[in-house]
Amino acid sequence: MSLEGKTLGGRYDILGRLGGGGMASVYLAQDQLLKRRVAVKVMNASLGYNGEFVRRFNREAKAAASMSHPNVVNVYDAGKDGSTHYMIMEYMEGASLMDLIQERGSLSPEEAIAIAIQICNGLAHAHQHGIVHRDIKPHNIMSTADGQFKVGDFGISRPTDATAITRTGFVMGSVHYFSPEQAKGGDVGPQSDLYSLGVVLYYMVTGRLPFDGTEAIAIALKHLQETVPDPRRWNASLGEGLCRVIRRSMAKSVRDRYRTAEMMKEDLQRALEDDGVGEIPFVPPSDQELDKRGSRRRIALHNRIKSIGAMVKPGWDRLFASFFQKKRLRWGVGGLAAFLFLMVVIGGFLLNQDNGGTASDGQMVTGNHEGYAADDRENKDKKEKPSSEQKEEEKPEREKPAQPLKQKNSGGGNHDWRKEIPPSTDGNDTFSNFVHTGRGGDYTVNMDVKSPPGQVFYNLYVVDKYGSEKVLDREAIPHNGTEEEFTPVQFSVHSPRILREEGMVKITLFREDLESGRSDIISYVLEMNEG
Repeated sequence: MSLEGKTLGGRYDILGRLGGGGMASVYLAQDQLLKRRVAVKVMNASLGYNGEFVRRFNREAKAAASMSHPNVVNVYDAGKDGSTHYMIMEYMEGASLMDLIQERGSLSPEEAIAIAIQICNGLAHAHQHGIVHRDIKPHNIMSTADGQFKVGDFGISRPTDATAITRTGFVMGSVHYFSPEQAKGGDVGPQSDLYSLGVVLYYMVTGRLPFDGTEAIAIALKHLQETVPDPRRWNASLGEGLCRVIRRSMAKSVRDRYRTAEMMKEDLQRALEDDGVGEIPFVPPSDQELDKRGSRRRIALHNRIKSIGAMVKPGWDRLFASFFQKKRLRWGVGGLAAFLFLMVVIGGFLLNQDNGGTASDGQMVTGNHEGYAADDRENKDKKEKPSSEQKEEEKPEREKPAQPLKQKNSGGGNHDWRKEIPPSTDGNDTFSNFVHTGRGGDYTVNMDVKSPPGQVFYNLYVVDKYGSEKVLDREAIPHNGTEEEFTPVQFSVHSPRILREEGMVKITLFREDLESGRSDIISYVLEMNEG
């Protein structure tokens, strides 16, 4: 039943319908008392007799009315006119964020970050009032005529100490923007809103949802099990800072996400500067908001370096001034540097000759006597072969075209390769936030690593109905990380074997040092073909 032309509460003249959904409709109205236009949210008449929906409607009005913030849609009044439950809200003249994305396809990183920062402000205010929104999505983010964005529709919000909102067989919220804990029907907190905001941010900069499908249960399982696709697959212009924010906000485990909306906002601001103008100074976090980006030791080291720099700067200034003023000194320093560089190159060459070079697979030969003997036999065999055959064998394996998996199972291909699919995991003490792209034997891997250089490696397997074959063994992962904090790492993987039928390409990451051996072993699927 349309309410156009009617007056609610003896005060609000309904001018026209703006939109609506299964629970409520929204109308444009004129407030007779204050002479201003407002939005009126009216519960659909068919639900007026359902106590649960009436409670939800009243809870939204109470939650929204308790807040007053520039990035939260204001609620002015609520009431009941006969059997009609209504809520009087701020009238937002601009479009919703969903309308904006659908109209333009995707937004620039700068504009998306600016909008996400405003949403962080609104969520921070809500969370400070003990309210979790639980349904953050572009449809519920509205804009004013001057381009300010606000969070609205707190219809399924709950106080942070309340129990989960569920109905039999159904979890409340929007499945495309679910957090993993919502998908499981469990209790949620403020970090669930930040996960949903990460999905919104992904959608803004790519025009695509990270997880999609034809059935709600399939999409929910993807939120629970699958790694977040690299947004640069759809928008190659995205900077690493913004991608890092998306990955962290959408971490499967709550402990790996931002703890507060303020922390996410800080990283968004840093990404805006980092991806735009390059290096920005390190700003140590407060003691209350220490996370993986910093520690008290890092803060102390930063302050110590800063104080030392302040003391030596005048001396360095005088040194460089005299250096550029004296031609002989410049030539002398340049010649010394060239001599030292030449000595390093010659020394490295001689050291390589003494150590016997490298193994044929690209790894350094160790002190194993049996290994040296095998290497000598291999070199002897090469000398006895014709030069053309020897040159062909000396080509690195990864330069050869990729080949299908060898048929290792002589029983007719009965191997159940699906049993070797690794279980879903969020990471461990060394590896976190694993994301990959690529197909056909060439892949790009992004992840966070917490380890000194030279201790992390990977093995690569191709698995199908004929069995499992290790095609790359103990490949080093180059990085400049430390023992104290996670560091973003990107590397390429080239498989000498490719899938031509059902099966998967699996990578196993591990940390290895001489004292403790291998540890923190974890596996992921890089590519899967289910026929």
